[in-house]
Amino acid sequence: MDRKVFQLGGYFPVSKEQEIRTQLLISDLNYQIPGGLNADQVAEDPTQARPGSVEQNSSIFQQSVFASFAHLYNFSEKINNNTVVYINTNDFENPFNLDYKKELGFGFGGRTKFTFDTDLGGKELRIIAGGEYQTSYTDAQNFGNRGGVADTIRFADKLTATQGFLFQQAEWQGTEKLLITLGLSENFSSFEIDRLVDAAGGDLGVQKRSFDPIVVPRLAFNYLLNPSSSLFTSISSGFSPPTIDEVRTNEGSLNLDLEAEKGLNTEIGYRMGKDRLNIEATAFYFQLKQTITTYTNEQGVVLFRNAGATDQKGIEASIDYALIQNNNAFLRDLKIGTAFTGHYFKFKDYQKRDNDYSGNDLTGVSPNTVVSRLDFRTAPGIYLNFTHQFTDEIPLNDANTVYQDSYNLVNLRFGWSKWLGKSWELEAFGGVDNLLNESYSLGNDLNPFGGRYYQPAPTRNWYGGIKVAFNY
Repeated sequence: MDRKVFQLGGYFPVSKEQEIRTQLLISDLNYQIPGGLNADQVAEDPTQARPGSVEQNSSIFQQSVFASFAHLYNFSEKINNNTVVYINTNDFENPFNLDYKKELGFGFGGRTKFTFDTDLGGKELRIIAGGEYQTSYTDAQNFGNRGGVADTIRFADKLTATQGFLFQQAEWQGTEKLLITLGLSENFSSFEIDRLVDAAGGDLGVQKRSFDPIVVPRLAFNYLLNPSSSLFTSISSGFSPPTIDEVRTNEGSLNLDLEAEKGLNTEIGYRMGKDRLNIEATAFYFQLKQTITTYTNEQGVVLFRNAGATDQKGIEASIDYALIQNNNAFLRDLKIGTAFTGHYFKFKDYQKRDNDYSGNDLTGVSPNTVVSRLDFRTAPGIYLNFTHQFTDEIPLNDANTVYQDSYNLVNLRFGWSKWLGKSWELEAFGGVDNLLNESYSLGNDLNPFGGRYYQPAPTRNWYGGIKVAFNY
């Protein structure tokens, strides 16, 4: 992988009422794609690529630009507006084992939000309302791949995708301890695919898909138990239409029947922050209909399909404690923390041809994950970050007959950071990933053809670098 990024941010306080913020991000990225391996290939040599990947230069080349302009205006102490407009461009090439994909895209959008502070019944009331709109245009072409070079064109499309939503939210401090939040959003999306070339003789012309506008509500309560802790609960619905990349697949088909995901989420939790101790715990139940899942065909092309309904129950908990916190001592910070994630997701109603997967674990989801860390920082600027992550076994197919084994990752990062005056910051750092030299797969292919589930991750590896920052 080779990645170069240039980022420039600007903040301009025009007056007491106005401020302007700008952002420019330029990225040049390319990386090789070794491809998925089956179990026998992993056992033979986990560093090998899938046959054909090297010869066809299977890889990603992507150059992109993102720029935004944001304006905040305070009409008064109680009313303000925050508006941002943005543009982005994307030049994308993807030689793959069996084809060569090129895309050139341009997009733009904007978001505006009004905030109004008032009172209701003598209690504080905040009203937020606004909307966002974005659209993108893409010239997409798929060619044959002859030794890593684009060959004869197979199919070409002009793609247009549009989405937007309106949102309203009211936050009312009903009592000194109870905060009530009511939110609504109205979502809409559509896409258009204009097929210009199809070497296989398929239909040409424009095909459109629009999703009916849907209202998404949210109701939440936060109850203050004492100055340092609170209980919270919420119920909300969700709506997620398929992306144009999920509909237009790399082997030329148009999956126009792919439905939007719709869900209902209920959660309850507790948070506490006192002195050096922070605790948070949340339990949720997410019911999702028309879940979009992936599978890979015999050519290795990733495809998408709706998988009926899923039940997603979960627990997320974290605790952080600062053992030492003293800016006047040599050892200024010593912090420990642990986060646990329990995702117990299952197919509720999912039948594919003659196979009934209802009740199976949701593909690609680890039921239990634990991340622990230890961080310290000294007065001279020397620091160390130590993390340990346990990931439970992961089902790799809908039938739950193949699993990625559980694994433990230990990472270590150390360095020195120092401010030189008020404007310059210098940092030198190094580290080791996978300190225990675990053999595991990361970014597994789900439901692949030929048992090519595994993308072996690096064993023990080292890195280092130098960072220079200038603040103006």
